[in-house]
Parts: sequence; structure tokens; C-alpha cells
Amino acid sequence: MEPFAPARTPSASSAFRFVFMMGIVNLFADMTYEGASSINGPFLGMLGASAAAIGVISGVGEFLGYSPSLVQAYVAAESLVMVEPSQFGIHDEQAHRPGHGYEVMLLSGFIALIGIGLAWLMHLHDRARAERVAAGVAPLTRLLEAKYFVDEVYQAVIVEPLRSLGRAFFWVDRMLIDGVVGAMGWVPQLSGTALKLTVQRGYLQGYAAAMLFGVVVILLIIFL
Repeated sequence: MEPFAPARTPSASSAFRFVFMMGIVNLFADMTYEGASSINGPFLGMLGASAAAIGVISGVGEFLGYSPSLVQAYVAAESLVMVEPSQFGIHDEQAHRPGHGYEVMLLSGFIALIGIGLAWLMHLHDRARAERVAAGVAPLTRLLEAKYFVDEVYQAVIVEPLRSLGRAFFWVDRMLIDGVVGAMGWVPQLSGTALKLTVQRGYLQGYAAAMLFGVVVILLIIFL
């Protein structure tokens, strides 16, 4: 009995191809999810929902969707088991002093307060100033209003090529596949129509002649 062959170690190129393909799958999955989420509001509007109802439903839906993640993150943080950095070959003393990230929290809160203050100043206190600032930096304003042209790039790079590819597949399906199948279906129909008009006329002599002709053809095929 031959021993089992050792398992083959995958090469770096195989691992790269696998990771790359999984990334492509994840890309299209995210596109499908984000695209489906973006049409919730217009779909509710088509059903007759008001703007307030759409906002509440969408907001509550997002909150409920992210709430389990918040709870799970809190539970995971509370039950976190500290791992010694020395287990991974890290012997830096600073690695044994995990911080709480207060600096980042304070910085993000400060940036949020600045944003709230600018929003109040530009949109509530002095709207004309916001118009003047926007006119002074017209290219940046255009870039922000167009949302960095993500939709235009997505339309040109993803949607239109896929639409053209779909039209090509549609033409192949209608003209080639359906055409070939239809032609193959017309052959027995035409032959049946010809037999109906020439042979099946209700005369026994015609049936006998057709049977005799068929027997002669079979004998010729067998003996020649």
C-alpha cells in the first residue's frame, strides 16, 4: 500500500489569485448592498411615503442595523483578554502600556465642534457669507457638490460597459442562439408540411407508394 502523498503547499501566486478573486467578489457584493440601500428612499417615495416617514424609516433601519455591532463591540471590549507582546517577539516597554485613545477622542470631538460652529455660521447666521465663500473656491465647491464625481465615474466605468456587454449578449441570444434553435425547429415543420401536402392525402395508393419508397431507400443505404 502506497503512503499518502504530502499535501502540496500553495504557491504565492495561487494565494494572490485567491485573495484577488475574493476581493472582486467582495467588491461586487458591496456594490450590490450599497446600491440596494441607496434606493430605499426613492422606493418608499414611489409608494407614497412622505419625506419625514422616509427619514424616520431609513434612520431607524440604519440604527437597528448597526446596533448589534455596537453591543457586540462593547461585549468584546469588556471580555478582552490582554496578550503579552513578548509572545510575538516584541520587547518594547511602551508596548506594555496600552492607551485609551483619549487624545483621539478629544481631537475628534474638537473637529466636530468646529464643524457644527461653521455650519451655524454659514447656514444660519450669515447665509450670504457662505455664498461668497463658495463663489471664491468654485472648483472645490463643484467637486464637493458633485460628490467627487463618484457617480459619474461609476456610470462611465461600470454601468455603461456592463450595459454595452448586456446588449451584446442580448443580440447573441436573440440572433444566434434563438436563430439557430428556430431554424432547427423550422426544418421538421417544413418537412411535415411537405409530407402533409404531397403524401397524406387520404389515398391508400399514395401511402403504399411512400412506404415502398422508404423501404427502397433503407435497402440502398444498407447494401450500398
